[in-house]
Amino acid sequence: MSASPETPAQPSMAAASAGRPAEGGLVLALCVLTLALVVLVIGAGLLYVAMRHPSLTGPLSVATGGVALIVALTGVLLPLFSAARR
Repeated sequence: MSASPETPAQPSMAAASAGRPAEGGLVLALCVLTLALVVLVIGAGLLYVAMRHPSLTGPLSVATGGVALIVALTGVLLPLFSAARR
């Protein structure tokens, strides 16, 4: 008596991804959340230093402007690169 091996039913890709994000999307979302929290903590630290030492307000505002420019450029370029990858 020969029994044929049973293969489990494989759900289609559309059915498997319906209702839950892809694993890569979840990792990206967690990385963005972590980055936002780190930037918030660093910003709070810089605000504290600027309030405790007013003479550092000028140099810190220049540094904060530079970091803000880098974050803004990243926010513009990241969607462009992710759209080009699809």
